[in-house]
Amino acid sequence: MSDTLNLRIPPHSMECEQSVLGGMLMDNGAYDRILGAVGAADFYRHDHRLVFEAISRLIERGKPADTLTVAAELKARGDFDGSALQYLTGLTQATPSTHNIRRYAEIVREKAVLRHVVGVGTELADGALSESANMARVLEDAENKVFELRQRQLRGGDGIANRREGR
Repeated sequence: MSDTLNLRIPPHSMECEQSVLGGMLMDNGAYDRILGAVGAADFYRHDHRLVFEAISRLIERGKPADTLTVAAELKARGDFDGSALQYLTGLTQATPSTHNIRRYAEIVREKAVLRHVVGVGTELADGALSESANMARVLEDAENKVFELRQRQLRGGDGIANRREGR
């Protein structure tokens, strides 16, 4: 079997990412329902992180966040090209409803944590396979990294709730 066939795609749910963003665009009040569940860093796609950040900035400043205002925010920051409006409109059209947005956000977060587990596993394997591997150090590193993963999972997305409460 070739190496290309052995490549694995990191855990993610494109549909849930799109539904979180589309739901926030359709109903800015949905933002409050996902506070603490997901943060920008939890999105697999870079452009989704940028859209999430733009929506969050607008809402946190008390401004409306819809397809037009978010496209303008992205363009002003140089984060999206001329196709931003079309993409954002597509997000709202692909969103089944805002009713389940909290669950969609939780799924995005769960996939992000799983991606971190993969990264930690790779780091631990690399450390154990190195010529200078020390069993005690490798086991201690593994324990610390697993503890950090658990803490990250418990904290939730990016500390977004703390940012909003502190404004």
